[in-house]
Amino acid sequence: LIASNLGWGFMMSFVLNWANANSAATGAKLAIVIGFLLAVSVDMGFFAMSTYISNITSVLVDIIVYIVMSAIIGATVCWIIVSGKK
Repeated sequence: LIASNLGWGFMMSFVLNWANANSAATGAKLAIVIGFLLAVSVDMGFFAMSTYISNITSVLVDIIVYIVMSAIIGATVCWIIVSGKK
């Protein structure tokens, strides 16, 4: 779990820095889009090919949680990036 979250944070940091996100709000917005697309892709794959996720409600809840987590990570990463450039 720790390694997974560190990987997600490093990936978000790389993408947001590459996109020149210059505020916490911009970082959150970009991270929401990235998180949504990734969560839909992964969850729909699990839903279609396994018994890990058994109903569509679980898929929707996981997508919403992933969006919230992504927004927090994106805002935090951009806040750190911007404060480091001052």
